[in-house]
Amino acid sequence: MIERSDMAESATVAGADSELFADFPVADPDDLAEHYWDMYAKRDRVEQFHPEPPAPRTTAG
Repeated sequence: MIERSDMAESATVAGADSELFADFPVADPDDLAEHYWDMYAKRDRVEQFHPEPPAPRTTAG
């Protein structure tokens, strides 16, 4: 989710299930803008993950 976005606001309204959105990565829009600009200016990659994806969950077994 992007902080300060309509989706983030919808996820935090009263009564929203906070556990449902607990695993969603949250990105600051200002950080995203920097990454987009950097990718545009340098043209050294076609994609970048931000924030970095969490490590895969493992199940005890």
